Amino acid sequence: MSTRTAAPALTALLRAADRLQVEIPDTLRGRIEAAVNAVRAAGDVKAQAPDLTALIADAIGEGRDPMKDKRVRDAAVDHTILTACGPNAITAALEQRASVVAHDNGAAILAAFKPRYAELGRLLTEDCATLSAAGVDDLDHARLSVRAGTDPARAHARALETISTLAAIDNALAQLRAYIGSDDTPVGRVVRNVDAPDVAASDLRKLGLNPSHWQIVQQGWTLDLATPAEAKARYARAYDLQAGHERATAQAGVDAIRTRYGTGRPINV
Repeated sequence: MSTRTAAPALTALLRAADRLQVEIPDTLRGRIEAAVNAVRAAGDVKAQAPDLTALIADAIGEGRDPMKDKRVRDAAVDHTILTACGPNAITAALEQRASVVAHDNGAAILAAFKPRYAELGRLLTEDCATLSAAGVDDLDHARLSVRAGTDPARAHARALETISTLAAIDNALAQLRAYIGSDDTPVGRVVRNVDAPDVAASDLRKLGLNPSHWQIVQQGWTLDLATPAEAKARYARAYDLQAGHERATAQAGVDAIRTRYGTGRPINV
């Protein structure tokens, strides 16, 4: 991920948090805003640099020695400072610092979005249960929910709104994940948003890289935004479960063979 996208990504995160009713702690918001504002200020400094060529031309036209003119000399100092490290060097340095802020505060940012995500997950789970009880399993069938009654119709409408908000949070966090080294394997992508403590990795993979929020709650799994540490723990747990299942299956096969051949009789087919 290019460091040049860090400041825009952090800006988008703050805007999304305000729009989606996510509370960002003041200290964390201050760190993010400082990094973003520094990148913006670097562009302002460059834009404010005086036109050295025009000042030299003015001095000559007015009969003054440009080498001794104070305005020309001051402008020359400004240009020397701004170009000492090469074009756009100051902005690039501050963008690099913004990427460090994104990396170092990624877990805290995810933690700030976590309560809102969990709340939305609970709402979607409730609406899924209401619709399932009414025989509606597909959100594309709006007419079925309306025919099923007032509660299913309301659950359907709220579920669509909830999914839209969850997707907005996912989109806001998408760029941040590149800075915190988020796991993009099939299981890694699922466990970043799903807490399924009793589900093996092989079952998590069955839903593909981008399972919908609706698919997740239909499976009975919990929508829960994970911090990087939580995602690693969920990933390890899923593969531990898979390994356990594989060992149990292998042992069952061995036990079956031993049982059949223990008496020396062949297996009946």
